[in-house]
Amino acid sequence: MVNDFAELLAEEQKNPNAILLEILGADYEAWQGVVAVEGPDDKVFYHDFVAEILAGQNIEIFDCGGKDRLLSFKEAVEEYHWKTRPNFFYLCDQDFDNLLGITHGGVFKTEAYSIESFFSGPEFVEYVIQKYSLKPLGVKEKRDFLNRFRDSFTSTIQVLRLVSAAMCEVRATGDHPQFDRFGLDKIFNLTALRITRKTRMLDNFRNELELSHTPDLITICSRAKTFDLEDYKHWLRGKLALQATRKVYEICRSNSPGQLKDKLPKSNYFGAEAFNVSKLFLAELHGLNDYLLGT
Repeated sequence: MVNDFAELLAEEQKNPNAILLEILGADYEAWQGVVAVEGPDDKVFYHDFVAEILAGQNIEIFDCGGKDRLLSFKEAVEEYHWKTRPNFFYLCDQDFDNLLGITHGGVFKTEAYSIESFFSGPEFVEYVIQKYSLKPLGVKEKRDFLNRFRDSFTSTIQVLRLVSAAMCEVRATGDHPQFDRFGLDKIFNLTALRITRKTRMLDNFRNELELSHTPDLITICSRAKTFDLEDYKHWLRGKLALQATRKVYEICRSNSPGQLKDKLPKSNYFGAEAFNVSKLFLAELHGLNDYLLGT
């Protein structure tokens, strides 16, 4: 009985109307703006950007529990008859929307696939090394390490291009499986980032996500060929990109000579902690200023 009640309560909290009711039950008339984001990490990621752009305004940020719920919340806000309505802003990930021609009016979307995408790859690795190294690195040893990371990371995302293409084709059908269940460990032997065969990888993909139908290999490969490796932040799922960055960094660090390994920071900066430095690392988000100020 208690479990049933807990499940019902959890389900009700996911209801977009529950967020609207929470706002209506608060002193919302004193607010100048309400910012809706997908999840708790997004609150951390966007906070400093919003605070700077809307400085001096009384702004509340709400976590909607996912993109679909954020879009449903937007509908609920627009259908409600307000006496005094604060400004509402909706910030979410791009995902595959650009690639599939999906648009949502009045919503700000990341230029990259998702917020995690910004903290993947050589640029962020260099930032972490520069900011958090335990001892200063020599110019040559830093350059050599970054070159090793870049080569290994490029090889890794080349493999992930096929996985991303499969995900994109699944989304094109309108299906929304939990892609979080298909992480890096389902694609590689993580000890050395050795890959499984394409057909086995796609079998794993189908089984893990419990798909009744998976696009055929030819369709997936055709989609993958349109993905430019240099442009990976736009087509590679952000969480996979961040996982790949962390794992490649761990392997490169582990294979470094002892003296260099002792200088390099550990890999915990390539995770949720990264969102705390979003404003410092990125400085600004393309288009966010115009969206929030309505210019």
